[in-house]
Amino acid sequence: MEEGVPVNETLSLDSDVALPPKPGQFFTFCLICVASFVIGKKLRDLLEFPLVTGYLITGIFCGPYVLEMLKVAEVTNLAFVFDVCLAYIAFSAGAEIYLPEIKPLISSIAKISILQTIAFMILGVMATYFFASQTGFMASLDSKQRIGVSLMTAVIMIARSPSSCIAIINELEAKGPFVQTVLGVTIISDIVVLVLFAVTFGITKVFFDPEAVLSGEFVAILVGEVFLSFIIGYLLGKILKRILKADGATLEEFVKKRFKYIHSNWWMPYARGRAPLFRGIAMLVFGYLVFYVAELLHIHIDLGLETLLTCMTGGYFVVNTPKVSVGPHLYLNFRHRMHLALDTIGALIYVAFFTLIGVGLNISIIPDVFGVALYFFFIRLLIMYIGSAIGGYWGKNPSKHNHNSYLTYVTQAGVALALTESVKQEFLTFGEDYATTIIAVIVIGQILGPMMFKFAVRRIGEANEDRPSKGGDRGKAPQFSLHVWWWDGEDEESIDDEAHRVFIDDAERIEEADLASIDDITASIPVS
Repeated sequence: MEEGVPVNETLSLDSDVALPPKPGQFFTFCLICVASFVIGKKLRDLLEFPLVTGYLITGIFCGPYVLEMLKVAEVTNLAFVFDVCLAYIAFSAGAEIYLPEIKPLISSIAKISILQTIAFMILGVMATYFFASQTGFMASLDSKQRIGVSLMTAVIMIARSPSSCIAIINELEAKGPFVQTVLGVTIISDIVVLVLFAVTFGITKVFFDPEAVLSGEFVAILVGEVFLSFIIGYLLGKILKRILKADGATLEEFVKKRFKYIHSNWWMPYARGRAPLFRGIAMLVFGYLVFYVAELLHIHIDLGLETLLTCMTGGYFVVNTPKVSVGPHLYLNFRHRMHLALDTIGALIYVAFFTLIGVGLNISIIPDVFGVALYFFFIRLLIMYIGSAIGGYWGKNPSKHNHNSYLTYVTQAGVALALTESVKQEFLTFGEDYATTIIAVIVIGQILGPMMFKFAVRRIGEANEDRPSKGGDRGKAPQFSLHVWWWDGEDEESIDDEAHRVFIDDAERIEEADLASIDDITASIPVS
């Protein structure tokens, strides 16, 4: 914590219950987000920086430590935005855990994940603990507190970025056992990280509380809270399925009946066909309610609900729900529909989240922590290599895969940042320095990670970006991505390909149409 800054002025997104910010503060933040979006695209186009990096840089310069467009107390009032973004990130993490895609390589994926986790929980903890005196955030802590911080840091090191992984695989048009295994390990890591963080976070809080004791009763309560989070996540998944099952007409009728004061003839025509957008907004509302209820439970009965784990569990149960018949030869695919809802609101959420993280960074201490950040980056890379190589040999993967796979696990993003911010909120004595250091590590990974990932895939020989497109001139058709959420019979791929051809051939008209029209088009595709 900086000298001269009153305790109540310390920059943190913590509050008793995160409520919506004041209109003026929220409007200012929205303007910053618009600038962040533009600058992020410019940096990507000119310097090939990840969009996330541009959002963070914009947030830093617009925050209370540079241009002061927002004051410290005003950033604290934006905790509501942070909770909504966290709910989205957790939903997205859960939505990537699709068992049918993981099962074919589950043995290899499990062995690599286990060895990576063991390596980080042993070597990562040791590397952090014995380096504690060299860091600004741990130098003044006692041995127990250092162990707690080392445990949390090791868990955050495990976190990956499924969205970045998928984006790079799609960009390279990569296919093969190597990228399938990498994607599976990346996705599984989210489950491991959130469960382990819930445990290590609780243990660390005990180490920082002089009156608390790490007893059997505490461990039982901690395990009970994690189990309760899974149960509530399962119930949340049921609610999300009800939301996703509603079609455009049902949603419009609901608004017309329940919210007459916002139903207007002049704007409703523009809202028709935006069912994925409304589903995504409704999901965010329930995601925020999870955080709101969790905070109330913590205040009134001292019960710690693991909010990220709850939302991730809800997303997992939705995407792994079997198809549901909605008519003759038509089936509802919850996974595709959830991804469509998330994709519709994703850009806005990521701009807001990473910009808000940047706004909260104290740029004045970045030069002091950069050396420490480089240390943690290379330590993470080394441990990743050890865990991936040993796990790969255990899983009987090719030697070339084992010695290159670690390069694909460098990139971190939403989950790692969310956990880092949780540490910053809870531990005010060292949280600001800690968050700045770890976020610097994440930014380095965001810049170098995609290049290292592409290098590894090309070296293995599973990249296809330079190969000619199948179908002659079809490769020149306008790119248009659309999730198809129904299929007939067992061969989903053949129906999806048929739907894809219709969409590509009619891409120009579909881009101008609303999503209700797309529902009509999919319903008109002949089904055998």
